[in-house]
Amino acid sequence: MTGLLLCGGNSLRMGNDKGMLSLQSATWAEQISAIITTVCHNCFVSVNEEQLLSYQKIFSAQNIITDNNSLQVKGPLKGIL
Repeated sequence: MTGLLLCGGNSLRMGNDKGMLSLQSATWAEQISAIITTVCHNCFVSVNEEQLLSYQKIFSAQNIITDNNSLQVKGPLKGIL
């Protein structure tokens, strides 16, 4: 089974990327990815283009998927597709 961590939100209400918030010694995204990999063989991280550089600093490029901006959908569905 493959897991998908959806981090590609615009963070409009929060004002900054929740996945990059630090909790103890790791970001939220790193902590959730670690949890996902306890039950899934692989974990991919879905981000938007603006987040790509930040996430490449903590995740392998082969595990990061960027949103396809040609899709005419928004929200979590865009990250899943």
